Amino acid sequence: MKRIEAIITDEWMFDDGQETQECIASFQSVVYASYQDYMADLLVLSQNDDFKFALPHETDSHFPRRTAEERQDIIIKKVHARRRYQEHIENGGSEEETSSALSDFPLKKAHH
Repeated sequence: MKRIEAIITDEWMFDDGQETQECIASFQSVVYASYQDYMADLLVLSQNDDFKFALPHETDSHFPRRTAEERQDIIIKKVHARRRYQEHIENGGSEEETSSALSDFPLKKAHH
C-alpha cells in the first residue's frame, strides 16, 4: 500500500492501487491504444501555456516564463490532444472521473 498525503492539509490516505488497476482493466476507447495514452493527453491538456511548472489556471507566476517557441509547441500539442480527447468522448470511450476526487477535502479561502 502506498501512503498519499496532502501536504497543505496534512490529511492522508492509503492506496493499494486496486481502483487504478480496475480502471485500467475496464478502459475502453476507439481513439486511444491504451489508458497510458489517454492519461498522456490529459497531462498535455493540464499544462500551463505561459509558465513552466505552473498550474494551468495560473496567469501570474514566479516560475520561469516559456519562450515563444515553447508556448507554440504546447498550444499545438493541446489542440491535437483536445481533438483526440473529444473524439474519444463522442465515441463513448471511458472517462476518468476526477471532479469528485477532491470533494472530500475541506476548501479553504486564500489569505493574502
